[in-house]
Amino acid sequence: MKRILSSLACLSIVVTPVLARERDRDCNGCFKQTLCEINQVVHEINEKQSCTKVITAEDIGTTGYVINEPGNYCLGEDVVFAPENPINFTPITINDTTGTGAQGLAAVSNGILQGIFVVNGGSGYTAPTVSIGGSGSGAAATAQVAAGSIANFTVTAGGSGYQDTVQPAITINSSDVTFSFNGYRLSQAGGALGANIPAYNGTNIPSSQTPFVVGIYIPDVIPNANVNAIGLESIYIEGGNGTIDGFSMWGIYCLGHVADLKISNLTIENCGVLGSYYLRPFSTYVLNGYPLGEYATPGAVPFGLGALNIGESDGYGAGPQFFTQNSGVPQNRCQNIQLNNLTCLDNFGNGMMTANTDNMYITNCHFDNTFGDDPYMNGVVGVSFGFADVDYELPSLQGLYVENSTFNGTSMRGDYTTESFGAGLGVYLARSTDIVFEQCHFDGLNYTFAGNRFHPFIAGFVSSAPIDTTFNACTFNNISALSTVQGFHISGRSSTNTITSSHNTRFINCQASNIQQNGQLQLPVPVVQGGGQAVGFVTFYAKNVLFENCVASDIIVNGPGNLTTSVLGFEIVDGQDVPPAYESDNTVLRGCVAQRVMANQGGHAFGFKLLPELGPQAILRTVEFENCIAEGCMSNVPTMTSLDVVQGVGVGFAHIDIFDTAAGYPYAFNNCKALHNKGVPSIVTDSYYNTLYSAGFLDYSTSAHVPAQRHTYYNCEATDNVYGFVLQNDLLCSVRNCRADVNVASNTGDPAIDGIVGAGFVDLGLSLLSTPTSPAQSFSLFESNRAFANGAGYTHFGANGNYNVIYGTDGDFVPTLTGNLSNRTALGSDFFPQANYIAHNLSITIA
Repeated sequence: MKRILSSLACLSIVVTPVLARERDRDCNGCFKQTLCEINQVVHEINEKQSCTKVITAEDIGTTGYVINEPGNYCLGEDVVFAPENPINFTPITINDTTGTGAQGLAAVSNGILQGIFVVNGGSGYTAPTVSIGGSGSGAAATAQVAAGSIANFTVTAGGSGYQDTVQPAITINSSDVTFSFNGYRLSQAGGALGANIPAYNGTNIPSSQTPFVVGIYIPDVIPNANVNAIGLESIYIEGGNGTIDGFSMWGIYCLGHVADLKISNLTIENCGVLGSYYLRPFSTYVLNGYPLGEYATPGAVPFGLGALNIGESDGYGAGPQFFTQNSGVPQNRCQNIQLNNLTCLDNFGNGMMTANTDNMYITNCHFDNTFGDDPYMNGVVGVSFGFADVDYELPSLQGLYVENSTFNGTSMRGDYTTESFGAGLGVYLARSTDIVFEQCHFDGLNYTFAGNRFHPFIAGFVSSAPIDTTFNACTFNNISALSTVQGFHISGRSSTNTITSSHNTRFINCQASNIQQNGQLQLPVPVVQGGGQAVGFVTFYAKNVLFENCVASDIIVNGPGNLTTSVLGFEIVDGQDVPPAYESDNTVLRGCVAQRVMANQGGHAFGFKLLPELGPQAILRTVEFENCIAEGCMSNVPTMTSLDVVQGVGVGFAHIDIFDTAAGYPYAFNNCKALHNKGVPSIVTDSYYNTLYSAGFLDYSTSAHVPAQRHTYYNCEATDNVYGFVLQNDLLCSVRNCRADVNVASNTGDPAIDGIVGAGFVDLGLSLLSTPTSPAQSFSLFESNRAFANGAGYTHFGANGNYNVIYGTDGDFVPTLTGNLSNRTALGSDFFPQANYIAHNLSITIA
């Protein structure tokens, strides 16, 4: 009433004469503001009048409120939930005549024992038995032993009547329920308003800090039914700009067999922090479940923490898996999920985690500033859509449409010194089908734990083996880490070595910009040599990929870096050593730009890089470039003088084939431009690459048995690189209607090189040992090409001539100005005009 009277007082000023309305211009829109406030109050009154039940703090108490009947339920005031403490967990006792120290944690939902997780494996176990105490009856389980420790528990009977592990403030246990927040806040004592959460020091754990408290809980009421059956349906959670704040496990936790779930106009913030603190005092139970120092792939954490969880999964040991029924079989699915105007902000571990869902629609939502601060956790993810390593759950998600949503600001908040192995991802998408992201943003990620060449890993988006996925007008910008950092990563092979591939991925008008490796920020000095990589877009195990009008710009490695360090705009990789059915196939890049790709303190810079890797079956098959530009890919002169910092090459378009034992597939470069790409002219790297060259276009096989072959360059331009076109250990490639102008070294700092070394077209022939000054015979086709003002010389042939120089069978120089050179065999004699004879329409044939 006070609010209405106050609004009416303001209204009285502005509804009388015109002069009063004029005065309202100085009232900051008081008239409009007042009408808005009155409408809001009336709306709240009407909502409360239509509520089946107005829920208050007294109703929720210390045990939570359970909705068991259909209807409209409304929160009537701000509520701070202080759950019962301590939780009377269902006790698990491991009996054995020899073993000691094992501990198990029971997961109970709806009174049914769903699983038991190993907290401490103990030692010395030979024939353990499991006893289950607590309030229920009928549950049974067995324990499996590995090397004397308890490795796993299997629940053989779930029983009934046990104490639920999760403590919800509100449980929705009925279909046809609408729950309205009415703009109020539902929070957990000790966890609300994240800035007020005390810093963890091992002892100051708030009394309310139990790890399994959630804001709203939607259980699986038919856990043993068909996976596609519907238990609860038509549940609508309307925020009215309300807030869920500071819950230790999840803000909202929805299990399987739920259909028609809608969440809108709600903020979920500061969740997961208290749960993470609860785990840290257990020295034998690190967050990632792996021994200290091992690479932490997701796998052993029995439950996840964060804002919102939808669905169940038997994979990864995170989030939904906590209450998985019947491990090893397809899991219970959720159907028809809508999220609108939902904000998940400043949550620990996960902004959202979902698995085994059909038809999810997300619009105008924000999953921002998800964070982690523990170097032992397996990682932090803005949103996880599905899990990769569970073959029997495929597809994890089926039908996902995301529009106008953000996944920004994911961070691992380290101390710039401690090394971490966990990942930091804006979004993780796995083993799902029919996916669309429209005008979404995966920006502003930051990782400040130290790392090495491979870890930690941070990316705006990581996708594992999806099928039919489209990204339209999406951004992967402003991402930084002390080691490896990527804008977008798509792959197929899972960490359990299950071989799969992604299929049919499209990027339309997407951008990866300002992707920076900041190894120089490690304290007290850069502690990792050759640390990391920066990439705009990278694909592995990917079939049928289209990049159209996409840009990778300002991709930077700030170092320190050496010859194992690379910065790349676009990297297209095979599937490594897997059968052809799982290899990378049919990649098209149309109208794409790689711009300002720079290695500032050592390492190599590539605008576009094709990389068939090690292995007898490693073949990258069929790649086409149309109207693409690689500009400003630079390995700059480093200023550091320690930590093995080495300036590398700068290449616009590179194909580097590493030890293939089978012939590769055709690559076509049509109407492409390589401009101002520079580094050292050439450098001997390692056993993989041998010698690399800075060039606009570099085509190279490192295999003495299988050259790069049948690649085509048509109507392409190389301007202001070191070398324009370099073919190294190539066979039967064609370079037609191309031009190479003013290619010369200019950024090495060596006066014997800068302004002197460079060439237009260089074919080093079928050899791994030849050089531009001593090339082997060419076995490729050059036709109607032009080359002007390359290198320092004014002659038309020679190591640094204006024009490209090819070697014939008898060792003669063969300049190709605007002419042809076709040499199909090493046998026979050469028929050349005079070696330095320059004429238009020059036609040269080797018999």
